[in-house]
Amino acid sequence: MTLKTAILFFSYSAEKQAEEKQYGLENAAPVFSKALISNCRNQLYQTNLPVYEYNENNQIGNSFGERLANSIAAVFEEGADNVIVVGNDTPELTAIKILEVRDLLHSEPMVVGPTQRGGVYTIGINKLVFDRERFKNIKWNLRTVYKELQAYGQSAQLPVLNEIHHYKDFVATMQHKSNLDQEFLEVLNLILFFFLQSTWSKVVAVLFAPSFREKFVFTRPPPVVL
Repeated sequence: MTLKTAILFFSYSAEKQAEEKQYGLENAAPVFSKALISNCRNQLYQTNLPVYEYNENNQIGNSFGERLANSIAAVFEEGADNVIVVGNDTPELTAIKILEVRDLLHSEPMVVGPTQRGGVYTIGINKLVFDRERFKNIKWNLRTVYKELQAYGQSAQLPVLNEIHHYKDFVATMQHKSNLDQEFLEVLNLILFFFLQSTWSKVVAVLFAPSFREKFVFTRPPPVVL
C-alpha cells in the first residue's frame, strides 16, 4: 500500500515574518524575509508532493501550538496519511532532504529534524500517531522542543541544520554553501551587502558629523609651550 504524503508549509507571510523577527536588518527585513520564504516554497514544490500553505490568514487557534496542531489535522482531513511540516527559516532544507523525510515515513511513524537551538526545522508524522492535544501543548517557544518531540514517541532523527533568526545566523550558515540553493545564496548575499553598506554609511555619517567631531575627535588640550 502506498502512503499519501503531503507537505504543510506552516509560516507567516513575508510582511508578518519581518515584523516578528526583524533579523537585525531594520528596513531590509521584509526583503530578507521574502527571500527566505520564496526559497523554501521553491524547494517544497520541487518535491512534486501536494503542498498546503497555512499562514496567519488561515491558521486557526490562539497559541502557536494550537494553530500548528489544527493545521496538521486539517491536512490529514484532506486525505494524507503522512504530513511533513516545514517552516520558512532553514534554507539548508532542500527538496532532496524533504523527499528523504517522505521515504523514512514509509517505515517510521515520525521523523524530526533538529536545529542548532534545540528547535526543529521539520516534523514528519503519520496520522496514526498524531495526537492533536499533545501537539498543542508542546512548549514550542522553548529550546526543549526537539527533546519534547523525541519523548512524544519513536522517531527517526535527521542531521542538525541552522535556523535563521538573525542575519548573523545566515552568515554562519554560509559556511555550508554547498547545502544552499545558489540563486537564493546570490540574492541574500546582495541583500546583506547593501544592508551592511547602508549601516556602515550611517556609522561614517555619525563619525563625521560636526557635533561628534567637536566632542570626541578633534577636541584636544591646548598645546604645551616649552
